[in-house]
Amino acid sequence: MLKEIKTFTYFLLLITVFIFISGCDYSYSIYALGSAPDMTGKTIPGYWENGTWIDIENPDQMDNCGTYALAANKEFIVVGGYIRVEGQGWIPGYWINGKWNELDLPEESWKGFIETVILEKDNIYAAGSYYNELGNVVSGYWKNGSWTSLSDPLTDNRILSSFTIYNNNIYWTGSYQAMSEFSDSPGYYINSEWKDLPVPRNMTNGEVSSIKIIDNDLYLLGFCKNENKEMISGYWLNEEWNEIKSPDKDSYNSVREMIKVKEDIYLAVNRNGYWKNEEWIELAPEEEKYYLNTIVVYRDNVITAGHRSANRRFYPGYWVNDQWIELEEPMPDNKFGDVVHSIVIVSN
Repeated sequence: MLKEIKTFTYFLLLITVFIFISGCDYSYSIYALGSAPDMTGKTIPGYWENGTWIDIENPDQMDNCGTYALAANKEFIVVGGYIRVEGQGWIPGYWINGKWNELDLPEESWKGFIETVILEKDNIYAAGSYYNELGNVVSGYWKNGSWTSLSDPLTDNRILSSFTIYNNNIYWTGSYQAMSEFSDSPGYYINSEWKDLPVPRNMTNGEVSSIKIIDNDLYLLGFCKNENKEMISGYWLNEEWNEIKSPDKDSYNSVREMIKVKEDIYLAVNRNGYWKNEEWIELAPEEEKYYLNTIVVYRDNVITAGHRSANRRFYPGYWVNDQWIELEEPMPDNKFGDVVHSIVIVSN
């Protein structure tokens, strides 16, 4: 499919970011995806490239959209999500280099969306969920536009949140459509087979929010709940629970993102810093209210993205090591503010 779209006229210009660290200059591009509303609160489709906002196609029939997933390489930038069309509900699809591509649903539905996009050689995997005519959730993925179901809507009813491919198997997880519900035991799927995870003795239940497979090891990020119903951050490494100690008294919800570089593990959990192995790295004082959703390590540069909260408003940006870079807003006067959910680094 990607070979076919190489004839597209690319409107994107690669912009080079130079960051000087330890006497060396590294060249790469930072693509950031988030929520960017207009004056009425409707989402503006687009993303940031090296701090500059890039608009993508806004189909004529669209009255709103959601942009949830980002994948990029030197040739393609893919943004996954949905568009909302009056009278038709949510239509799943993705933008390839700015052009909208609608995905067909396998049966009648009123709401479908993409949560994860993977570029693999000449293939696009777009994983997500839709609601069928009974109102039940069906999770699965499109490979180059062809749908494969991974769940039984009568028994699973889970909204896919994380998806990865390893040794020709699909590893994925998701949460029940009712956010207040939790499984008796946290777990994940290999293809369509559910795998339970152990819960520590002092915990009651938990959830897996994200799956990573690194160096043949399976990392399952999320949280467990203690007897006081507090969320305790951590991850399962090959199904063994590892608790993340909070740097202060506040509850942390679940681990948002991780990256492993050589023997070092970096974790982001929606606060003003990150963990490197078991050490908390604070980027700003807690009272300055920075919230980081994701983390990437590229050539010794630690890049964390999210938003700054001030004056009842969110300001999007990311840290490159210890430097905060606030991003251009497509509509800076909107009352809601903008948030960065994910970032992708591409070497130039």
